[in-house]
Amino acid sequence: MQRLRKKPKWVTGLRPRLETLFSERAIGEGLLVGRGTIRGDMVEVTQLKFSGGRVKKPIVEVEGNELRFIYPIKNGESLEGIYYSLMGFLSRV
Repeated sequence: MQRLRKKPKWVTGLRPRLETLFSERAIGEGLLVGRGTIRGDMVEVTQLKFSGGRVKKPIVEVEGNELRFIYPIKNGESLEGIYYSLMGFLSRV
């Protein structure tokens, strides 16, 4: 279950990992699967990969300080579009 915060967290490590994914291959419809660590008021994205499949809504699981998330992307969505929507989602964890 996902709980949303009123005060957003800082998100680090997301942009370089997204840029690496986009430079390696063309991203189509699928899922971004990632892991991160929660440290105080900051979420640090430590791992991000592209996977095939579909989910309707983003999923996040938090166990202690560890964070796992699945984020759906649509075909033709830009790096900027994915980055800002995913950053907004992760900042409210």
